[in-house]
Amino acid sequence: MARKVVERNISYDDIRKKYYVNLDYGIIDGKRKKKTEIFTKKSEAKRRLTEFQHQKNTTGVAAPSDDTLADWLDYWLENIVKINNEVTTYESYKNIIKYLKADMGGIKLQKLTARRIQQYYNDRIQGKDGTKLSGNTVKKHHTLLKTALKLAVKQGIIYKNPADMAEPPKYTKPEISVYSVKEIKQLFGVVEDDIILKTAVSLAALLGLRREEICGLKWSNVDFATKEIHIIEAKTIAGSDVIEKSTKNSSSNRTLYMDDYLCQILSEIKQQQIENKNFLGDRYNENDYVEVDETGKPVNPGYLSSRFRKCIVTNELPHITLHGLRHSVASIANEAGVTLFNISKMLGHSSPDVTGKVYTHLFDETNKEAFGKIAKALK
Repeated sequence: MARKVVERNISYDDIRKKYYVNLDYGIIDGKRKKKTEIFTKKSEAKRRLTEFQHQKNTTGVAAPSDDTLADWLDYWLENIVKINNEVTTYESYKNIIKYLKADMGGIKLQKLTARRIQQYYNDRIQGKDGTKLSGNTVKKHHTLLKTALKLAVKQGIIYKNPADMAEPPKYTKPEISVYSVKEIKQLFGVVEDDIILKTAVSLAALLGLRREEICGLKWSNVDFATKEIHIIEAKTIAGSDVIEKSTKNSSSNRTLYMDDYLCQILSEIKQQQIENKNFLGDRYNENDYVEVDETGKPVNPGYLSSRFRKCIVTNELPHITLHGLRHSVASIANEAGVTLFNISKMLGHSSPDVTGKVYTHLFDETNKEAFGKIAKALK
């Protein structure tokens, strides 16, 4: 016997002893979308139909889709991220998506749950399958996933975002290592005969330049007459490529003053490059970059960090990264009484608030000292 309708949108097959619920999603892309779900008990069928109709009339429902999480992340990456962001952001997101797809990519987008996402976070932090990530890194995965799925909700692929209900790891502020004036002087002595590191250390430790700004700086933006350096370009890594780009943000475009000491150092570096060019002749790589090797070849940002790290270890100096020298500038300037506003301008932050958040623990020490002096004076 064929199925017979027992209630509107519910039919019964007396041979298979099953109830069939007809779920009508309405007109989507010019076609009516329907889905049939099967239940053993009539009460179950009625409950599902009631839930569906209530959801359709309130929060809305997503039409059936076979898209997997991998399908959606690929779509979002290529059609949203790639179009609206710089290549560095695209490559960064692409790397995160690689982890997400490897673990959850095969799950149907409409079957993805907050519990499954939570399991992914826990597995990555605990190092399951040999892939262990820090809590801060996993939090970035959460942010990306939440953003990508938010668009899936907006476009009607899913009706709610499961990442909203997952709990990401708490952000842990990374410890910032800085050098004192004495340690910076020691570092200058170590890199004196290394033109690559001498250039990088001078610009990072005296002006607080980022690695990408150091590698992107050109002689045409160094004005010895006015003793000014104009920071308007950067060079960074995007996947396996090194690309030229604008600075991090509009605030990163800035003009910095060179004192006599830095002018002398950069003059010596430029003179050394001229001598190298004269010695190598046609074999010298002609370009306008400040940070180049002995043959004139521009230095890769990744290589610069690696070379600096090796120098620190080889000479048994206190641990610090190249970016840590930028932090050192902020610390020393703060101790010298330079205002937060001026430190922010020098470092190219978007606002003093950003500077304050990045260096809270450094500035707190100065505040403690100031409060202590005030209290002592009032006693």
